[in-house]
Amino acid sequence: MAKEISQAVQWTIDNIENYKGDPEQIYLMGHSAGGHLIALITTNPKYLKDKTVIKGVILNDAAALDMKSYLDKNPPTSKYHYDVTWTTNPENWKDASPIYFIDDTTPPFLVYVGEKTYPSIITQSATFVEALKPFQPEIKQIFLNKKHVPMMSHYIYPWTKRYDEIVTFISENK
Repeated sequence: MAKEISQAVQWTIDNIENYKGDPEQIYLMGHSAGGHLIALITTNPKYLKDKTVIKGVILNDAAALDMKSYLDKNPPTSKYHYDVTWTTNPENWKDASPIYFIDDTTPPFLVYVGEKTYPSIITQSATFVEALKPFQPEIKQIFLNKKHVPMMSHYIYPWTKRYDEIVTFISENK
């Protein structure tokens, strides 16, 4: 999935001008597993030729930011197919965990977390933000009084404050 997403991002960069877009202004946003995947392709250098093409990443209740730590404590089983998805190899868990690839080339992040979401998301988001701080000292989490699914569904409303925050984030990271 990460390879396919990085290919879609590269296609967008290569073709956005044909649609009156700016290849110098690419921002990614993902919720849950989508947040994991965009964090992974913008941190792990094996996915994008040039990570600097991404000007910012917006995580919305992102999951799986540190699967290695999670699976070390909760080894994968056939329940929910974790043994198939993540394998039983700890090196694969680390390779799929964005937290292990944060460096000075990591694009700026804006991180939303639901106060009523899954405990693993709350914990991993906090750990991820702490790992980003040496490179992005101003980073912080924005907590919303929501469960996991409403963290996404509130974007259907045009009056949500999130749009103003996202526009501000983009304008600060051009």
